[in-house]
Amino acid sequence: MSKHYVRIDSKNNIIKGFSTDFENSIEGDICVNEDGGRHFQLLNIINPSMVNKQMIYLYKYVDYVIQLKTDEEIALEVSELPALPKTEQEIADERLVSLENAMNMLISMSMM
Repeated sequence: MSKHYVRIDSKNNIIKGFSTDFENSIEGDICVNEDGGRHFQLLNIINPSMVNKQMIYLYKYVDYVIQLKTDEEIALEVSELPALPKTEQEIADERLVSLENAMNMLISMSMM
């Protein structure tokens, strides 16, 4: 049988989980199952994703317990993410609106 480990960051997010069949533990890794199967398992899920589509960690390790983060915790972390840079299309759309406004202003001034 294999041992199962998790690795956490400074905020107690579980950032990695693995089985000793595929990887060796390093200092700081936490053994969460001394008699696990070949594939890592966390809360009865084999090889779970550690992040959601926004790259927010889904699990935490608190007081020696693995916990799935609540929707509220995840929503808070999403709200703290920096804004994404504008796409080329968004920039082009903004320029077009500016040009249209400038042309409308010139047209209205020429009618005076």
